[in-house]
Amino acid sequence: MWTRAKWLLNAGPADYMLAMSVASASLPVIGKHLEPLGAATAMSIWGCRHVPDFLGATARSWFEPGNAELRQQERDATNAVTEAALRGIVPAKDLAIEWPAPESAPPLWKLREHRRSVHRTSVRYGPLPSQLLDVWRPKELPVEPAPVLVFVPGGAWTSMKIPSPGLHTPSLFHSGAKD
Repeated sequence: MWTRAKWLLNAGPADYMLAMSVASASLPVIGKHLEPLGAATAMSIWGCRHVPDFLGATARSWFEPGNAELRQQERDATNAVTEAALRGIVPAKDLAIEWPAPESAPPLWKLREHRRSVHRTSVRYGPLPSQLLDVWRPKELPVEPAPVLVFVPGGAWTSMKIPSPGLHTPSLFHSGAKD
């Protein structure tokens, strides 16, 4: 009893909003229709609490003196770091290549540009509806047969969908990935 009273005295408006959304979601018959309201309330409260810090940190990273030079140094070191990480795993002769220059813009910003290289999308490779693939082909390739690169996304590909293949695939064939 006293813990609830203490909570009521110390709670802020956001806490009351969340408590009301949880209580309304537990109502019989109409509660299940009010659950999205609770989710929207929770996301709004999270955004109000964290977005100002995020925007402040982003602005500081863009405008503080020296940060632009630091990001440029990190981009310039990308190839050396990649080569050092692969040394001992990949044969030395395969590492003796001319590495592509690092891009200054995030791949997501170039998604529309990369999607222009999609030759065919949702090509079925098996009997299941989820067995689909995209065929990427640079426009500058000749008509005759060309080398093939099979890109299998790893990691969090848990939904059986490729969420954003445009972020990785084009950079592989634009950088001249070879067999």
